[in-house]
This record gives sequence, C-alpha cells and structure tokens, in this order.
Amino acid sequence: MDMKEVGLRIKKFRKSKGMTQKELANIINKGETSITRYEKGDVQIPANVLERIANALDVSYSDLTGIINVNVKITSTATARVNVNGQVTTKNELLIQSYLKNKFPDEYELLNEEDFKKIYELVDNYVEFNFNKIIEKRKEKWF
Repeated sequence: MDMKEVGLRIKKFRKSKGMTQKELANIINKGETSITRYEKGDVQIPANVLERIANALDVSYSDLTGIINVNVKITSTATARVNVNGQVTTKNELLIQSYLKNKFPDEYELLNEEDFKKIYELVDNYVEFNFNKIIEKRKEKWF
C-alpha cells in the first residue's frame, strides 16, 4: 500500500471533519508526531492503527487505504490478500507481518514496504538454505 497516498487521505478526511492532528492523536491514543508522520507517508501504519483512524474519522478502512481485500485461493493450503492495485500479500507474508508486529510492536511501525520486501526475501532464503541442509543430512542417514 502506498503510504504517501494513505497519508493524504488521512489528512483530507481529518480536515473535512474539522479535526486537528492533536485531536486525532488523542482519539486514537497516539502522539501528535505520529499523526504528522502518518500524513506525510513516512512510516508503515499498522492495520490496527489504520482501523482506529478510520473509526475516528468515521470512514471505512477501504476509503482510508484504497484497499479492497479479497481472499484468493492460490493453492489448496495458501490464501492471499489482493488490493485494488493488484498487489498480492501471501499467507506467508501475512504470517511474517504478524510475527514482527507481536515480537517488535514499536519497531514494526517504522517499517516501510521496501523493508518488508527485504525481510520476506531474507526469511525465504534462510528457510530454503536450512531446509536443504536438513534434507541433505537426512539423505546421508538413509544411504
């Protein structure tokens, strides 16, 4: 999701309500500087914060983000989230996001789309490398 676009939408809806950044920050239990950063598109905004902002501004999550979530069956065991821009978030990526959000809640807010791509790639490479090492060891035991 394009955080600059989301930030512009937050600002537009906030101003249309006649609300200041400080008032919005108080409603969603965040600092005023967080609202400034959100509106500038400087940070990846966690989904739960986007939901609180949408509720505070009395708009839908889709109106705020421009994302219409659709679950799409990719294989018999995986699903993905697809937004209106055609960007796909796989089940594995959603699991990684959930893990990071729970393990590092403060730092998670600072991550942007490029950071997530790097993290997905690192996790994928790590798992593939170690999986292959395990399989090689198993094969050695079999023969």
